[in-house]
Amino acid sequence: MPQFVLPEYRKLISQFINGGYKFDLVSRISQPKNSITIYLRHDIDMHITGIERVAEIELEYGVKSTYLILLTQHYNPMQPDTQKCSGPIEWELLNCY
Repeated sequence: MPQFVLPEYRKLISQFINGGYKFDLVSRISQPKNSITIYLRHDIDMHITGIERVAEIELEYGVKSTYLILLTQHYNPMQPDTQKCSGPIEWELLNCY
């Protein structure tokens, strides 16, 4: 499996944008689109630290994505330290169960 590195992620996002793709939130998947749309989803199961670097790249390119954060781990996504770690991510609470 290839290693995930930020320069390659930046390059991938750039290639999608240059190819005419648009990005939207998973919660809007049922809404009609006039373009080829990517519903980018990040599953945060173990480590919440570092996701702000991914979010910064997405913010730079105007990419919308969804972060699914496992609430049964040792971190609490609503704590100030965790929110500071999440940087420019716009929070959208979808379901909690």
